[in-house]
Amino acid sequence: MEGSQVFQTSTSKGFKVKDYTSRDTLSTEIDTEILIPLPKLPALPPSLGFKYKLKKQIPALKPRVAILNFTVREPTQTEVS
Repeated sequence: MEGSQVFQTSTSKGFKVKDYTSRDTLSTEIDTEILIPLPKLPALPPSLGFKYKLKKQIPALKPRVAILNFTVREPTQTEVS
């Protein structure tokens, strides 16, 4: 990271969800590294880093669409002409 940049992200494998409608949960994995730049002082490294990995099952969102109170009415004579 450079200058005043405080956050950077990347996706190495891309983001794909296949056939989520047949699943109740999706497997997610967050693999991150936090780098904290340190002041330029003798005996200090340029930055301090922490690696963190989280694997979690999250609920799959399954949208439902319903049409309610739908009726078909016959047009009047004036509406047709």
